[in-house]
Amino acid sequence: MPDSVVTNIDIDDDAIRERLKDASTNLDCMFLRCPRCDTIMLIDWEEHRMYVDPNNIFDRFIMEPMLNNIACPGCRSPIEPHGLLVADKPEISPWHVPINLMLASDWAWAIYPIRPSLVTSLAAPLNQ
Repeated sequence: MPDSVVTNIDIDDDAIRERLKDASTNLDCMFLRCPRCDTIMLIDWEEHRMYVDPNNIFDRFIMEPMLNNIACPGCRSPIEPHGLLVADKPEISPWHVPINLMLASDWAWAIYPIRPSLVTSLAAPLNQ
C-alpha cells in the first residue's frame, strides 16, 4: 500500500490565510512535490500562484494560466503541464506529497496534524 499523501482535506486554509494576512483570500490550493528533487510547492489554482518558501509565504510567483515555462524552484527542472494536471490523482502522478515528507518539512504548519482516516478505519472489524 502506498504512503498516504496530502490531499485538499489536509490543507489548513485558515493557517495559510493567517500567514498571508488576508482572511478573505479565496484559496483553491494543493501541494505538489517535484519528483526529481522533492521540493514541495503550494499551488493556488484560483490565483495562479506558486508559493515556494514555507518560511516566507510572500515568496511566490504568478503562473501563466496555460502553465507554460514553469520550472521547479529547487532544481530548475521544467514542470510539464500534464504532470500538474494529473497531480490530484496520486495513483498516476509522481507529484503527490507523502504525508511523512510533508510533516518533516517546513510546510508542516499548512496542514492539519492528523487526518482522522489515518487514526481509525471504517473497515476495522467491530467488537461484538
